[in-house]
Amino acid sequence: MRVVDFPQRRVVRRPGNPADHIAVASRHSLKHELDGMRSMLGLMWGAAALAKIKRIECNSKASPAFNVWLRQEGEHSTAGIAHSVAAAACRVFGGHNGITVYGPEGESVSLDPEWPRPAA
Repeated sequence: MRVVDFPQRRVVRRPGNPADHIAVASRHSLKHELDGMRSMLGLMWGAAALAKIKRIECNSKASPAFNVWLRQEGEHSTAGIAHSVAAAACRVFGGHNGITVYGPEGESVSLDPEWPRPAA
C-alpha cells in the first residue's frame, strides 16, 4: 500500500494498478484522523468492500464521523460496505459518531453512532 500526501487528503493506492486508488480526507487535515482512516482501510485490505470505495472523509467537528463514496463500477451493497466501514472504525477508533455511504446511483445508507461497551 502506498500513500501519497496531498493538502487535506491522502491517496491510498492498491498494488498492481496505479489508477486504482482511494482518496482519504480529513475536514481539518488532522493527522490522527488520516492515519486512522488509513488503518481502517488496512483492516479491510482483502475485503471485496474495499475495491468499491472511491473516497472516505472524516468530519473533524464530529470526529470520528465518516462519509464514504463508492465507485461506479461493479455491483454494490451499500449497506454491507457501511457495516464493513463501521466494524473497522470500531476497531481503530473504538467507535464512531455516524457513517454515511453514498452509492454511485444516488442511494445512501446512514448508520447511527456506535460506541461498543467493553465486555464485563
